[in-house]
Amino acid sequence: EIHLNHKAIGLKIENNRISEVVFENTSSCEKISAKADHYISTMPVKDLINSLEYDIPQEVQEVANGLLYRDFITVGLLLDKLKLQNGSNLIPDNWMYIQEKNVKLGRLQIFNNWSPYMVTDLSKVWLGLEYFCNEGDALWNMEEAEFIDFTIDELSKIGVVDKKDVIDATRIRFKKAYPAYFGTYNRFDTVKEFLNRFENLYLIGRNGMHRYNNMDHSMLTAITAVENIINNVKTKDNIWNINTEKQYHENKLTAVENLTGDVEKLSYNPAEYWEKTENAYAYYPTVKHRKRFILNSLKNFKFKENTFVFDYGCGEGGVLSGIREKFNLTSQQIGGFDVAENVITKLKEKFDSPNFYHEKLPVLNKKCGVIICSEVIEHTEKYSDIIKWIHDNLDDNGILILTTQSGKIHASDIYTGHTQHFNIKELELLLKDEGFRIQKSFLWGFPLFTLQKYLTNINFKAVQKNYLEGELSLRKKIVFDVTYFFYFIH
Repeated sequence: EIHLNHKAIGLKIENNRISEVVFENTSSCEKISAKADHYISTMPVKDLINSLEYDIPQEVQEVANGLLYRDFITVGLLLDKLKLQNGSNLIPDNWMYIQEKNVKLGRLQIFNNWSPYMVTDLSKVWLGLEYFCNEGDALWNMEEAEFIDFTIDELSKIGVVDKKDVIDATRIRFKKAYPAYFGTYNRFDTVKEFLNRFENLYLIGRNGMHRYNNMDHSMLTAITAVENIINNVKTKDNIWNINTEKQYHENKLTAVENLTGDVEKLSYNPAEYWEKTENAYAYYPTVKHRKRFILNSLKNFKFKENTFVFDYGCGEGGVLSGIREKFNLTSQQIGGFDVAENVITKLKEKFDSPNFYHEKLPVLNKKCGVIICSEVIEHTEKYSDIIKWIHDNLDDNGILILTTQSGKIHASDIYTGHTQHFNIKELELLLKDEGFRIQKSFLWGFPLFTLQKYLTNINFKAVQKNYLEGELSLRKKIVFDVTYFFYFIH
């Protein structure tokens, strides 16, 4: 059955399953209910959360209610001809983004160029005029006839049409057309994980997933959800992975110069990595070098009694220990995040501080005077989310110390879970776009660090077994110390 002009207002839950949905007729306000084995939702996530008859965690409710959208108005305009032409013919583009500052028009579509079957009379031209707005603003509230006249005036102003060639027009408004990647979106995983617990509920499409999918991506999420139901597939990861895998990206990842293959990186598990390397990690020459570099970078920073230092990707906490000791900070002035939950549990005990988090992009209760992000962004394709999180949680006069890797991806990089390496110039642009002012940026590593990577490629399994994992022997410590000495001189 298809019920038109109805909206879902209540979802009943039993044993982590949706058991029933209550609908309301938008005209008569009459309520009906329906039961099913499986439920597929394309409704906005915030509306879905508010419809659940369930004890919803406060953080989930807060994130859902903070999700934002942009709305959309399109005007279909039928013309005898376009004033803007390519020689004597219709211009070949199917759409154009409008850059002129003196109009509000965002994009122009020429439906004739999508397919001749979209236009009954090929001697005429059908245009789609697209405006990006917010529900309730001046554009949204304009009467239809007034808005159509407004759009024709704009096209005439930029030389696309002549008013006398307009035959007919219609306006359509779309609420929540564009799920926004601001507001509380940086914490969306909290909502996603909460909704994934309901085993017979599947979220699909732009609003259903709060994701800026193209039409083909949205259709594919629906197809995948149905295939999961038919084949009794319990995980929903394959739905959420649509439009995130590299084969769906229309453009190269910003600032990335080298990528790790999908098969290679799947073997990396952070918790297992830390269990194997815990005893030796702090003595790795590269780790000791980075710690010295970070401490030296902070020597001119003016620490105050309330300065909060956060290490995003804190590992075993060696950098934070060094900062606390060198600058006489209290345990309450430091905190960190790491993806390995077993590491965070130990750090909370080690520093006697609650300011350590296993959740990605954690919600902090204070701004940070210093944020360290050392050898982290090369481990995730969502590195831009981390950079935005850092910007949002850093004091206006705070400092970010960021280290990452560039160049070829080696065996040691795959072992530690790298997904990409960066081009430093493009990374600088990415940081500037996010609002950072770069004080100093430089490449380090050639020739010694580079040479070490190429040498370990020869027999990395032996290096892994004899040096990186297991107990810290005297032999290991001597090798590490000699290598670090050369790094120090370098």
